[in-house]
Amino acid sequence: MARGHPGKVAVITGAATGIGRHFAGRLAEEGVHVAVADISDGAETVAKVVETGRIGRACDVSEPGEVSKLADEVLTDFGRCDILMPASIPTLPFPEFPSKTGVASSISMRSF
Repeated sequence: MARGHPGKVAVITGAATGIGRHFAGRLAEEGVHVAVADISDGAETVAKVVETGRIGRACDVSEPGEVSKLADEVLTDFGRCDILMPASIPTLPFPEFPSKTGVASSISMRSF
């Protein structure tokens, strides 16, 4: 069923769940090999990629050693990364600041 991107290589952050998983599945259907980089377990997404006949890889982005290993595997196996897709939604902490009541508070923001 490969259509638009046969043989391309993608690294997708946040691909273990949600829209990242959807993108990984869709790209795999279009012929893309997919590396899943997420803090959550990406095994289910990798299985979905492999079902399409593509190569899938996964890593836990909270472990720097795993991220380095994934980068090395992508470069060794494919020699390149054609598509880099950030589909994760990180929580960005802001510094604490005093409230009107004198109690420190903080804000976190979800961002794409």
